Amino acid sequence: MTNTQIVSLYETSNISVEDIAENFELDTKAIKMVLLSGSPKYRRALKVKDETFDDSEVAYAKQVMTQLLDCDVENVKYRAAKYVIDESKGRNDIKNVQNTNINVNLIINDQMKRALSAANNAINMKPLKASDEQIHELELVN
Repeated sequence: MTNTQIVSLYETSNISVEDIAENFELDTKAIKMVLLSGSPKYRRALKVKDETFDDSEVAYAKQVMTQLLDCDVENVKYRAAKYVIDESKGRNDIKNVQNTNINVNLIINDQMKRALSAANNAINMKPLKASDEQIHELELVN
């Protein structure tokens, strides 16, 4: 299962994160990480209103960014234009996540499975019993 397939299932087939994880025996956290890095639809669904700013403050900030497009300084104009385009495409929220190798998510899922398996094995281990010969050797040493 590749990241592209996971994103496609979520976006075009409207399959839930939990169903994708269950059907392909992957951890839901790994599926969410894949979708966060590759699915604009998932990122839009995750957007939560920031309680630090009310709607009027957010509208004002957007207006300021738009006004910067008319700035005389080319560098500022470029950065404002890039910001507005990235914001409209939903890129600003996860700029750093998109630059990472997205297949890392599936590696993390495999590591989580191995860790869970090792923990279960440790829990289910039967205590070892020392033989009479080993006990006698310990008594001689002490």
